[in-house]
Amino acid sequence: MSLQGPHDRSWLQALGRGMNAAMAHRGEGSTSPYVSADAGVMLTSVRLAVRDRSPAGDQPMTSPDGRTVLVHNGEVYSSRDPRAPQWSPRSPGDTEFVLQQIHGSADPAAALRALSGMFALAWHDTVTGQVVLARDHFGVKPLVYSHTEGGILFASEPQALLSTGLVGAEVDPAEFVLRSWVRMDAADEHSWLRDVRVLPPAQYLSITAPRLHTRRFWSIEPQDTPVGAEEIRAAFDHALQERRAADVPRAAVLSGGVDSTAVLAGLRAAGEPVQAYVVRYQDGIGGSGEDARHAQEVAELLDTPLTVCDLDRRTAADLVSVLPGRLMRPLLHGAELAMYQLYRSISADGNVVVYSGHGADELWGYQDGGYFPIVDPAAPTHLHARHYLTHHLHARERPVWAQLIGWLARQLDVNLGEVHEQVWERVLAEYRSLPALDPLKRGRHHLLRRFLVYVNDMVDATSSSFTLEDRPVFQDVTLAELAFRAPEHLKYSQQPGSHKDLLKSALDDLLPASVRARPKQGFPSPTDPRYLDLLAQQADELGMPFGLPPLPAQLRRRLGVGEWMFLASSSAWLADLARPTTHPAAGGLMTASHPTWQWNTLTDAQEMDPQPARMPEAEAQEWCNFVLWQPTSLPDGCNEVIGTLRREAPPGRTEHTAGRTPWSAANPSAYRTEISGGGRRLRLKQFLYDWAFPAVDHPCLWGSPTRAVPIGEGRVVWLGTDYLGHPGAGARMARTTVEMSVLKGSFGDDEIRELFAGLRPAQEPVPARVLATPFHELSYWARYPVDMVSVPTGVFVMERKGRSHEGEWVATAQVPRFVSGQGLPTSVGGFRVQSAATFGDAGGARELEIVYLSDTGAELRLLLQRTGAGRLQFPPRPEKHPAHREVAQIGGRTVHLGYVDRDFGACEAVWRHPDGYDLRLLASAGAGLGRDGFAETVGRLDSALRLAGHEEVLA
Repeated sequence: MSLQGPHDRSWLQALGRGMNAAMAHRGEGSTSPYVSADAGVMLTSVRLAVRDRSPAGDQPMTSPDGRTVLVHNGEVYSSRDPRAPQWSPRSPGDTEFVLQQIHGSADPAAALRALSGMFALAWHDTVTGQVVLARDHFGVKPLVYSHTEGGILFASEPQALLSTGLVGAEVDPAEFVLRSWVRMDAADEHSWLRDVRVLPPAQYLSITAPRLHTRRFWSIEPQDTPVGAEEIRAAFDHALQERRAADVPRAAVLSGGVDSTAVLAGLRAAGEPVQAYVVRYQDGIGGSGEDARHAQEVAELLDTPLTVCDLDRRTAADLVSVLPGRLMRPLLHGAELAMYQLYRSISADGNVVVYSGHGADELWGYQDGGYFPIVDPAAPTHLHARHYLTHHLHARERPVWAQLIGWLARQLDVNLGEVHEQVWERVLAEYRSLPALDPLKRGRHHLLRRFLVYVNDMVDATSSSFTLEDRPVFQDVTLAELAFRAPEHLKYSQQPGSHKDLLKSALDDLLPASVRARPKQGFPSPTDPRYLDLLAQQADELGMPFGLPPLPAQLRRRLGVGEWMFLASSSAWLADLARPTTHPAAGGLMTASHPTWQWNTLTDAQEMDPQPARMPEAEAQEWCNFVLWQPTSLPDGCNEVIGTLRREAPPGRTEHTAGRTPWSAANPSAYRTEISGGGRRLRLKQFLYDWAFPAVDHPCLWGSPTRAVPIGEGRVVWLGTDYLGHPGAGARMARTTVEMSVLKGSFGDDEIRELFAGLRPAQEPVPARVLATPFHELSYWARYPVDMVSVPTGVFVMERKGRSHEGEWVATAQVPRFVSGQGLPTSVGGFRVQSAATFGDAGGARELEIVYLSDTGAELRLLLQRTGAGRLQFPPRPEKHPAHREVAQIGGRTVHLGYVDRDFGACEAVWRHPDGYDLRLLASAGAGLGRDGFAETVGRLDSALRLAGHEEVLA
């Protein structure tokens, strides 16, 4: 939102699309951003459709009178004080419901207080000009914002703010030390990034330029009156019933403890067909608790299918450098690893909603106060004194951790005494604010407002990575109010190790005897010494955070898994934040979140395998310059899967020609998967389509009519006939071309769609690393001089063959400067420049090609030539592939547009610029650019061109 007048509308539209691209993993699609009539407000959203999956539930949603425009994240189930409908509902979804509740409200606090659910809301009142941001009662859904020059940016993730190039990625050393010192208690209005603020739970921020006001709309009221088991049970049943509503597949997290067992048992009693999931560590990595064994016992008693999600040492080590980019912080516990793997498996099975028990511990009690002494009924009173709370509360929980952070503080010249004062003033603010004499009530309020928000942020970051919605059943206002009414001593019996006794009595019939008697166990985190050695090696390779000197030998010997994990993840995260790359909307610098991809190759063509070698996907990934996708949803009756790898080698021909291209001496890598059973057989082929840009994204179907079928995450699979006449399909996923051909029998459209929708990365960190690697560093034809044949590149004719494809590729570090030097933008909408090359002959460079990439792996290709001087024809001639073609006026230019599907692309445009250039722009399918969005992109690009008077490389 602008605080200093209007912005350029096209710039705001591009800004919104860029932010959507940064959060594409949170939903299944997005619509055009809303820009207010005065161009002072832009709202946009990536929607995960859980209830009412029709376009009627799309966001931004506007009231019929045009007064209120709403975007939101999360799920609102009901209102405890609902307003009468102000117009005939257009959708049964929660967006319509929330809009009716807040429309024209003179008291946002009352409307928000009454909502039941988890939400981050933003709405614009076009009459008053006010924008309101609000976060749910418990902070289940995140909402971050930043003051920029002349405005306020807000989003569900810091990554979206950083993607604009308007928000810095700096980390303040003093804040880093404070948040590391208190670890999981550090949730407040600050974040790990200097320029990013967090809206606390149960608060809303109203903005009427130039004024901003933050207010709390709900506070817990502590009492000390008896609470009956019947009241608790009725509230639990109501909370569970509300959360059942969904139009998508559902799953449940099951640890075998009280909370998750009660949730699953309640769902099963209601007839819900949910599948349970539990995480288990493999190959000696270790971990606290025995969740898998306990979960299996509960699942058998409840007659519920259970999926065990294994986490091995190698995956856990890889995630240490990947997860900080999702969490926007270092790893502080290790549970992040297990959560990420758990949600990955849940999503891989096609689920969208996940039920969990997060929040029950913080409200109803742990087994004792060993981990949180401020809620230990047996703890001495001095534990609630200021000195203990500021100096010892966190240090005594993890003494070695405290020593490590103390060393970091000294190295960073941060005064630890000032850190202790910040603990009292900021971290313990909610503890001190509760008007209750009982220190245990204050301690529980601290857990509610600090630790639980940390858990919620962790759950949201890991679950949303896989487009999931986690619904924590116990985070319900009525249940919370009952928990703070009940005297603390009723939550525990006097028996050793007792915990949540009052809650267990209310849920007695849902809990097997073994669960009621089992001591509380935390979410599993790795502890194995062999994993410690792996982390220490990783930390040594990365170096200390902030470039600090090596650890003292005595301190180094004391560190455990948690400390080494923190150091390695801190160094990886800080290095990623400091790595510049071009920004999609503002043309500045943004933060890359992942290292580039490195893969194995043969050193000589003579080393090639006589036949492509059989190899599982996870192992073969190490030999692929592309993301290798593994099928997880096979067609009925097809249970035999054979995968073979063609390993990359330098150009050259030997007697080993099996699996090699017949038209070139090139030896790129490729992977084939044959799936068969029941008299049917199909083949998947995966490779990097890098010898020419496939605007149509499905070269195996070239020349045949095709149909686009969405498969989630903005991707589409094309159905048609391959070049041999077989029924086939093709998709482009994180740059990988996936081709399918039916070799025997027949497969229905739904089976093919499910097959492609169920493809998952063979190695989870690889997609982000491949996307972080510039195209020319991946491309075989950019790395080796070798002939090629002409291949189609779009819906208009553009021929490259022989050696004419050989370009002079610009060094990665020089690409932004080179592109700007030609008068070209370094970003277009949500796409940022990644590679650039010139193509020509003895007479000089004839063509200039620029590769732009979005965060989801979609590409734009821009080709320029001096008017009539290259291979680009104007006006263009149609290629043979069936497509729609038209001539349009865009920004005063006559543009030849072509697209295969109006809604999904792929699209191409050819036009002539008055500065003496011919241009060609291509957008891959699934880029979020249908015909209309692509036409807008052409207009934005053309208006950003400054071709005259800049550095010239074209002959």
